[in-house]
Parts: sequence; C-alpha cells; structure tokens
Amino acid sequence: MLLTVPGIRSDGSENTDLLSKRIAELGFETHDVDYPQINFLHVLFLMWHGFDRVIEARVKYLLDAITGAGCDLIAHSAGCLLSHEAMLRGAEFRHVIWFAPAMDRDAVIPLWGCESLTVVYNPEDRAIGVGSLLPAHRFGAMGRFGHAHAEFDPRITNIKAVGRKWADPFRHSYSFNTPKALRRWAHFYRDLQKTRP
Repeated sequence: MLLTVPGIRSDGSENTDLLSKRIAELGFETHDVDYPQINFLHVLFLMWHGFDRVIEARVKYLLDAITGAGCDLIAHSAGCLLSHEAMLRGAEFRHVIWFAPAMDRDAVIPLWGCESLTVVYNPEDRAIGVGSLLPAHRFGAMGRFGHAHAEFDPRITNIKAVGRKWADPFRHSYSFNTPKALRRWAHFYRDLQKTRP
C-alpha cells in the first residue's frame, strides 16, 4: 500500500494525487490521505495562533490511514512534516519519498520510521525559501538543500530536481507539473520495489 500526503494548503489534486494516479496505473495499490484544505490567510493566522493544532489534526488523518507496518509513503511540502511527526509517534514505513519537504534539514529520522528515505529538493524552490524565513512555525529548508545528514544515514538519499520555470513560478511543485515529471517519479517508485527482497 502506498499512502500519498499533500501539503498543508493542498487537497493533492494538483500534486500528490496526480502521481498517485500514475503509480496506480502501474499496478500498485494507493491511498490518498485527504484532510480539510485551508487558505493562505488561515495558514498565516495559525502560524501565530495554534499552528501546532493544525499539525496535530492532520497527523491524526495520516495515522488513521496507516494499515500496518510496511506501507510506503509519498509526501509533498508540509505533508513531509506530517509524516515525520507520524514516525515520531511510532509509524513504520518501508520507503518514503519526500518532495520539497517544508521542514528542518537536520530532522532526526527514527530508526523504526522507515527502511529508506528519498528527499527530492530544488535549490530554486521559492516557496520553501520564503517559508523557511517566516517566524513562529516549524518549516525549514530541506526542500531547497536536501537532508543535512544523508551522508551519515545509509537510509537517506538526496536527489536534486529542477523543474520547468514556466510551469511552476514558485518552483515548488516541479515534480508534478508535467507528464514527463510524473512519469519519472512513478517509474522511480516502481523501480524501488525491485530493490526489495
């Protein structure tokens, strides 16, 4: 089972759901983790008044979707932060792919959290660049520079990926905004399954 988790302001229809559909077409069972979408002004308000409550509520959606140890997970942006929180609460995944993670670069990945983690990042990601500078929140720059400790944890692989600028002015959804990108990452996920016993 593959779980896909969109960012905090997304319902996944323009990012993770598109990739989930492509992966399902390759014969894999997928499940989109959906939670109520909130607008930009709501996000700004919550950064100073209860952002952690939003994270808590969304983590519960993810934990409820886990069918047991052994699920794979694909997350985008703040969805990566949610999946990390789920790991810290005992969730166990096989392979995890984080696209443009809106979280600190030095986040500790629990030993039980996953068998492997791929971090897809883009140094030109404007959304991550701005988000990591805002005060009073839990975002970070992993989506621009990758995981800081990949060389010390054999489970972690950083992959630099830069999208077409015209297709994504914020440089944040580069992995989902063209058929070529969707095909690349669907096949990447498929090929991960071949490396397992």
